[in-house]
Amino acid sequence: MEINSLIELNRVTNIKMRKIFQPLFTNSPIKVFAYRKYYKDGKYLALCTREDWQEHYFNNIYDIGEVFIKALIESNLNQYTYFLWPNNTTDNFFKELWRYNIWNGISIFYKQEKYVESFVFACDIYAKSANNYFINNLDVLHHYIQHFQLIKEDIKISKSELMKFKRPIFNNIVETYNQSKKIQTIELLSVRERECLLLILKGYTAKSGANLLGISSRTFESHVFNIKKKTDLHDKTQLFLLS
Repeated sequence: MEINSLIELNRVTNIKMRKIFQPLFTNSPIKVFAYRKYYKDGKYLALCTREDWQEHYFNNIYDIGEVFIKALIESNLNQYTYFLWPNNTTDNFFKELWRYNIWNGISIFYKQEKYVESFVFACDIYAKSANNYFINNLDVLHHYIQHFQLIKEDIKISKSELMKFKRPIFNNIVETYNQSKKIQTIELLSVRERECLLLILKGYTAKSGANLLGISSRTFESHVFNIKKKTDLHDKTQLFLLS
């Protein structure tokens, strides 16, 4: 999809978005809503109620900065994670947001294995009490997220059309998370369990692996049972994800 087509998609969708979010913009310090969906392969969908910012974003911005990348990676799997924007940072992406008077915001991430969604509510540079509003009104934000989901379902664009959305730095967002998750999972295993896992992945049977480690086959199988229980991976193919 060409940039002009992306801008047009945002413009058409924005008409519907503004109808939903206008009451929020009128009765709260929030002035901007944005949505991002980052796929594992680097493609992403981007929508925003500020058309001038969205056009600038498509034409001039090629990454979302280290602050947001770190927040995306550290967000939790299969649940909402809340990230209040810092007020002072040297991050270039934040400098661009400041220049467009998009500031004092919160990003609500929802991460799944194949993609991460980001729901953004932002104020302007004068909304000094924005964080208090966000903390005390998370139910309101989720109410609007639910309404937005209805619009999102109406967007007729296939994943294959997202190729031109691609930005190189996004390629590692979910991959880095998966690597971090893999390390955390391995750390759950004891030293002996890690030894048994390594032998399984090398093709050893319970008997041959037990002989190499100087333990009984039953003890080896007990370690394998504990590995599967701790990692929630239940066959050899799945266990290769930890290699």
